[in-house]
Amino acid sequence: MTTFRTADERYLLNLDNRENNAFAYALEVLLWLKNQEETCQIPPWFKNMDQNYLNAVTELLKIFLPAPNFPTINVNTAHELAEKIIIWRLGSNNLPANSTSEVSFEQLEQVLNGFPGNDLDFCGPYFFLTIDQIFNGLQYECQRKDYKIELEIYRRMLLRLCLVVLSLIAEICFWATRGKGAQLEKELGRALSSSGTAKALRGQFATLALAGTAFAWGEQVEFIDEKAGVKTPDFVIRRACHSLFVECTTSQINETKPNNLEQIRKSIARGWLEKSKKFSEDKYRPGLVTIDLSGSPIDRFAGVNISTGLVNRVNIPIAVGRTISIGIYDAISDFELMTHECQNHGLIAVAARALHSKIAQDNHILGIYVHYGQNIIVNAIDGAIYRPIRGILYWSGDLASEEFKMAICVAIPPVSNQIPEHIIPPIFIKLV
Repeated sequence: MTTFRTADERYLLNLDNRENNAFAYALEVLLWLKNQEETCQIPPWFKNMDQNYLNAVTELLKIFLPAPNFPTINVNTAHELAEKIIIWRLGSNNLPANSTSEVSFEQLEQVLNGFPGNDLDFCGPYFFLTIDQIFNGLQYECQRKDYKIELEIYRRMLLRLCLVVLSLIAEICFWATRGKGAQLEKELGRALSSSGTAKALRGQFATLALAGTAFAWGEQVEFIDEKAGVKTPDFVIRRACHSLFVECTTSQINETKPNNLEQIRKSIARGWLEKSKKFSEDKYRPGLVTIDLSGSPIDRFAGVNISTGLVNRVNIPIAVGRTISIGIYDAISDFELMTHECQNHGLIAVAARALHSKIAQDNHILGIYVHYGQNIIVNAIDGAIYRPIRGILYWSGDLASEEFKMAICVAIPPVSNQIPEHIIPPIFIKLV
């Protein structure tokens, strides 16, 4: 058995490193996961790990640890690794018989080879991918009749993407083992075992990633067991006598073009209608609904034109010695914007309707967090990989409350937040 070096946990504890170099962080956290197998006392959750997942992690470490930037990867190795990951994802050795072309990967291969299309019409050189699309791309490669991933630069990128995707679960494990809470082993076991369906894995990513962000802040997180016939949130964050219950969902849509605001609006409404019912019992309140829209890309050039003069920069003390700068946008004070939003069914109006509905008032639902937590950006020019974790929190509760601080711990990872005064920090929408 290959023995690997010990992972640098100090490096992993600083999430600035993930922001600056997603691939290097992914490599280190997978190394940490592999270290768990080599310890005298294997963690209980590790025993639930699917062997195909673990084998893929081991092979990726063998390839990238000696030469992170320019490893030598032969064709058969690339194909075998892609197949292991797909078997883990689908929970079966029976790969679908029909080949389904994954456009993003076809074009990624061509652009890496220097061909951007006859009319320069291919995507890139920056590719905005979801975790689902990466899995689909791997499946596509497994189904190619010749399965020859011939272009070495493409093989290298393919396996770098494999490494980053597999690291998402390892990262959750890393933070969870440092967190305080209950039912961790069961939740981690579900993620580490073969999922059986893409939907199940996507949902586990959404829940565990947000819980992992709270763990990284040092919050106490408890997962809630769902019982037959009983609607419950996914987890709760507790601070002394304060609690915030969190329910997570993901959109099933995979848009090919960004800024489809109508589709995004429908996804938010669908997520709200489905998940707002999870807080019907008094013991599961107050609540926060989170909706991962990674499959419906949006950028800062679309949507709402807010008045920067109404953005109030606030330093929020999350914990002793931990302060974060955020921007509070008092949307209710901007009657011109709110009128425009309401007349045009804008995103802020949708959130305002939800949080001022009877079900929100009766169930004490304080906020909606719309986020993009399952996206990977590939720069085909220099091979860089980015993991932008971004979102916006719509909040109708007290901004000075412990519940709001706990919501921030779900929404923003604890990265260095030294934002210059002339730059607007992450914005939270106040809907009171």
